[in-house]
Amino acid sequence: MINLIPTEEKKKIRKDFYIRLAIVALFVLSIGLLIVDIMLAPSLFYASLQKKLVTDNLDNKKATLVVDLDQNSNKIVSSLEEKIKIINTNRNNKFVVSERIINNILRHQKTGINFTSFLYKVDPNQSKTLQVKGNSASREQLLALKKELEKDASFEKIDLPISNFIKSTDIEFSLTLIPYEKK
Repeated sequence: MINLIPTEEKKKIRKDFYIRLAIVALFVLSIGLLIVDIMLAPSLFYASLQKKLVTDNLDNKKATLVVDLDQNSNKIVSSLEEKIKIINTNRNNKFVVSERIINNILRHQKTGINFTSFLYKVDPNQSKTLQVKGNSASREQLLALKKELEKDASFEKIDLPISNFIKSTDIEFSLTLIPYEKK
């Protein structure tokens, strides 16, 4: 069979063929993407509906959350609320007992000495004081604690009344500290 089509015409036909092939391929691809979108639409709708239901349920649970506390728990909660109020009202003061000061005291704690309370007092006429109460197994341990605290530069003055040394063992003591105040 003899081919009577000139070469330029053959190139043009081949070019037209590839253009038609590309158009058909793009058309088939777009139809495929459209089918995939149609098939995924119900899943997307269902997932968004489930998300909305879960968030609504969570919001309802948060709104209706009721905690039943026993009498002891109510006392603890009210005590904590009072302490938070005190802290918030005293927040405007320049000096607050810091964790650093408490840690300095606890760092000097020896075996046989137990602290039972820390009381921070603010007197407008005098300096701010920290009163530490506790138990000591012996006079020697209590005296060693006082000497260690006197060496600490965090405190201006340490007052350990002589009345704490009446008993020789199992001593309940009260120690008054005046922290160094930065001005």
